[in-house]
Amino acid sequence: MCKAKHNSIPKHAILIANGNLSLAITPSFGAIYNIWDNHGVPLLWQPGYPNESVTPIGGCFPLVPYANRVKNSCFTLASKKYQIADNQCQQPHALHGDGWTSEWQVIARGNTWIKLGHRSHLYPFNYNAEQTIKILDNSLSIDIEITHLGDIPMPYGIGFHPWFIKHENTELFAPTTHLWHEDKQHFPTKKSTVPAQLDFSSANKKLPSGFINNLFLGWQVNDKKQYQAEICYPSINRTISIQASELLNRYMLYQNGSDFFCFEPVSHDIDAHNSNKMSGLKLLTTNQSIKANLLMSFNQI
Repeated sequence: MCKAKHNSIPKHAILIANGNLSLAITPSFGAIYNIWDNHGVPLLWQPGYPNESVTPIGGCFPLVPYANRVKNSCFTLASKKYQIADNQCQQPHALHGDGWTSEWQVIARGNTWIKLGHRSHLYPFNYNAEQTIKILDNSLSIDIEITHLGDIPMPYGIGFHPWFIKHENTELFAPTTHLWHEDKQHFPTKKSTVPAQLDFSSANKKLPSGFINNLFLGWQVNDKKQYQAEICYPSINRTISIQASELLNRYMLYQNGSDFFCFEPVSHDIDAHNSNKMSGLKLLTTNQSIKANLLMSFNQI
């Protein structure tokens, strides 16, 4: 079994493991606190949070029923204005939905997998989410499915928010064609082709230093029609390969420090609720669902 040191994880975390990987899951946020290899080396960035009431920063958490920000926490649909209920983040703009701030219930579990459920009444959304987290050899697989339960159709999205460790020479391969620029409140202003310093379409592209907070579009697929990316750590001969399913056709890249970055596969644009075409959101009627998968493989090279 894995030799991970678990003495620093939250008290109520649940551990799953195989011979290659070990995961700590915190149902209080539906989150993966961290992942360790069979030598106990952490594979995600995690500064730690002191108790079960603190919203997580680090690890990997789900973004449901939408990703990123909704301006002024409101949107108009079919000529009716909807004000999103407080999602406990105490910000003027709704952020990441309520999946990452809510208690998830354990539906079932085994030694190498766990299934979590979240019944939400985050107005105006009324939905059920299920999340299945599995270890497959040297890979982590996360499935999320959202089912709309309300009588009035509502727009939904899905995203994943992993935090990765950054070294001085960390490289990223994640080919795209365009990105959104942002204003001071982190809302999109204009779309352009990808500038050279943020073009990760070829191997051995070093992550630049400084602040990054851009949504990337036109993410290229592999021969299995999965969206692909790879993080490379040359100094420790390790890679993290990422594959995202069809719904997750764009990603957010966030960096605000020297020791971490976030690579977030998502299904829609920032503030898509207030765009003319909903920009990737799916309008669901009663009992309709959307689902997505994220696969991360951890390899030595």
